[in-house]
Amino acid sequence: MTTSSSANEKRWDLNRLINQDDIPFEEEISKDPFNHENWLQYYHYKSSKETTTFYNKVFILERAVQNLPKADQLWITYLDLVQSVVEHLNYFHYKQQFLYTNKLFDRSLLLLYTNSDIWMKYLQFLLKTQSNEITLIRRKFNLALRSLPLKAHTLIWPLYLNFADSVGGKTAAKIYQKYLQYLDEDILKGLKSRSDQDGLGGTIEDFIQKFDEFGDFNQVGKLYKIIIDHPEQYISLSRTILQIWLDYIEFILDREEEVIQEDDQQKENNHHRWHSNDSYFEDLVFKGIRKFPDQMGKFYIKLTQYYKLKSGNDDKVRYFYEKGIKECVTVQDFLLLYNDSISFEEQIIDELGEKFESNPDDKKLDKELEYRLYYFNELINNRPLLLNDMMLRQDINNLDVWFERFGLFKDDLNQKLQTFAQALMKINPFKAHSLLGNESHKLSKIWIDYTKIYSVKQDFKTANLIFTKAKSSQFNHPDELADIYIAWSEMLLESTFKDADSRSIKIIEEVLLSGGDEKIDYDDSSIDIHKRIRKSIKLWLFYIDLLESFVESETDESEINKVMEAYNKLIDIKIATPKIILDYANFLESYKYFEKSFTIYEIGLKLFKDASIKFEIWNVYLTKTLNTKNNKGYNIERIRDLFEQALDQSPTYLSKQFLILYSNFEQENGFIMNAIKVLKKGLKLLSVVDNIERYQNEKSSSLNKNQLVQDKFDIYTILIFKIEQYQDEIELRKIFQTSIQDLELSVKNLVELTIKFVDFETKSHQFERVRNLYKYIIRLIKNSDDKLWSQWEQFEISNGNELTFKDMLRFKRTINQEFKDIQSFKDTINPMGFVKSSDGPKVSSINASEPLPSQEPTNVNPDEIDLDMDM
Repeated sequence: MTTSSSANEKRWDLNRLINQDDIPFEEEISKDPFNHENWLQYYHYKSSKETTTFYNKVFILERAVQNLPKADQLWITYLDLVQSVVEHLNYFHYKQQFLYTNKLFDRSLLLLYTNSDIWMKYLQFLLKTQSNEITLIRRKFNLALRSLPLKAHTLIWPLYLNFADSVGGKTAAKIYQKYLQYLDEDILKGLKSRSDQDGLGGTIEDFIQKFDEFGDFNQVGKLYKIIIDHPEQYISLSRTILQIWLDYIEFILDREEEVIQEDDQQKENNHHRWHSNDSYFEDLVFKGIRKFPDQMGKFYIKLTQYYKLKSGNDDKVRYFYEKGIKECVTVQDFLLLYNDSISFEEQIIDELGEKFESNPDDKKLDKELEYRLYYFNELINNRPLLLNDMMLRQDINNLDVWFERFGLFKDDLNQKLQTFAQALMKINPFKAHSLLGNESHKLSKIWIDYTKIYSVKQDFKTANLIFTKAKSSQFNHPDELADIYIAWSEMLLESTFKDADSRSIKIIEEVLLSGGDEKIDYDDSSIDIHKRIRKSIKLWLFYIDLLESFVESETDESEINKVMEAYNKLIDIKIATPKIILDYANFLESYKYFEKSFTIYEIGLKLFKDASIKFEIWNVYLTKTLNTKNNKGYNIERIRDLFEQALDQSPTYLSKQFLILYSNFEQENGFIMNAIKVLKKGLKLLSVVDNIERYQNEKSSSLNKNQLVQDKFDIYTILIFKIEQYQDEIELRKIFQTSIQDLELSVKNLVELTIKFVDFETKSHQFERVRNLYKYIIRLIKNSDDKLWSQWEQFEISNGNELTFKDMLRFKRTINQEFKDIQSFKDTINPMGFVKSSDGPKVSSINASEPLPSQEPTNVNPDEIDLDMDM
């Protein structure tokens, strides 16, 4: 054995520990004491013997680690042996044995301090058996972290954190502070998951929660501050930055409340406790408001809660309520702050009331209560105005809010004038709008209402000055600028200025007659409204109405000429509408300028290409022309030419009215044959077949086509009536024959015309013609009409004989049989209109191509087709 072994032999009773069977193992060890396999073989051999004691095993392993101090396998075996004996003992009864085991672990780690397995065994042993030795365990964990390489720390930290959670308090907080330094910053920021670091991790939110549980509020405040100072780095956390911000504020409020509730002794003991100050808290809140302006109400509420915790700060609480109400930009924030402010004031008044009841002679208290009540009433009364202020902060260009504000000051003239001035100064003309879509809420109306305040009080000079500024302002659309000029002109007409009338016209003429590009697009928003206003129909019509108001009689030629010039200018710049053309013509007619009025109609017909518009103009034109036939300039040929033009230019489905008017005109002037010719020409005009090209060009709808049919029937009716008046039987019979053969008419129309034809022939005693007419119409309508049969039967009774009556009955039976045959044929047709095959359904295209039997069918239907269905 070696020298060291000889020294140890003095400490051990070798005779008792080594028996005859151990000699071979001892000799091997003596030969090679640094071979750990020899020691392990020797240990395993002794362990297999039931007579081997704990001391026998220790004897072998102690000598082994002394000879091989860095053999980790020997040390682990040795430590496992000792630990297996000690770990089941009571720590308080066998403390020395536990201390010996601890020292044995310490001995091993002096040499094998980087061995994570031994460290894990040691730490687990301490946690399991000596959990009350908190300082010892914490130091060993710290020593392990200092001794082991960084990669091995992932094994230590789970145990260490579990230990911290079980201990809590300052010790746990210090452990988590160390862990916070170790953890990857990306995990703290929520950019990496725990799995990225072997299951270890935790965001900064988790640490805040832990430190809060451990009572380390200083560390909680520091972590919150890190997030608040660098919010952009922590956007991946589970909670939003806003939630964290509000939680931090709530955390401060809780700490302040705890400080207030502590007595002096507790405050002395906790002088080191984390706390905030007024300046820092206000900065924190206002920083939050700048970052989250839409949450302003919540932040201001927190600020008021902070000062409510501190007695004697009622004025500051009230100050921040007022500040929040005057700065918030949402209805939600306004209601939150306003309602909370009301509750606060009610509470203050209740407290002052209770104090005053107990001390009614206190004049200072009485004044304070009186002032608080006044302030409270003002707060309630000003709610609509405060809410309106908020709405304007939300959208300063919302005209609905401004008009609501004008209404709030309807009884306060000075305030109302001030509000008008503010509105006109603050509203951006290009962004002004009505959120409610109220068409009356326009920027121009604000200007006009502003001037009315002065004009109502006869201060026309100031009103005129305001209009002068208004005309230079910008608006969303030139119509608004037109409203300004119209209101300005109307104000001048009502004013007391000596030259009021001329001034009212002059300001309009300066705009409309100033010249400029006549091709400018009125609705082109890229062009300045002051250039487009010249083509405002609204302003032109006002100008014309204004000029017409100065015309008193037919002798005022100069004034009439001004009106005509205005109308002509309006037509020249191509903004005239059909109504304007008709108004112009009516104006000329009203002052006996008939020819000129007719000229205007002609101009209108050239201006507008739409057929429907032309029809309306022609309708008025022809009516006016006919009404002036007794006046100078009346000419029959001229009127005939106008009718021909009207018929040529108007849509076919609208021409009936002109045809009737034209025919009546000819008749009234004694040209009866011309009247009939007009109606006959109308029949051709209304015929689709004769005017197929024109009909296609008009792109008439089915509704218009039906109208054509009805119009044609009406013309036939009128034509028959006119010929009947002049008892021309030959011509009347021709018209009747033509009408009942016109298949463009509806069945109903044909039946009606045939019955009239029957009446005519009956009166003419042409009975055979009557019978032929009945047969014709009955076959034509393809239906059994009981009414027609009844009329025919009545006719035969009155005008026929037995033979003709029987002939009618035979015809009736024949027709009825034909109807039955037709109905039977229809019953054999499927819903799609195909004739059912007599050979039954073909189930496929293959079957359909099979040859038919050689025999011919007795009845062959040439229209039948094979169907893959059985109807």
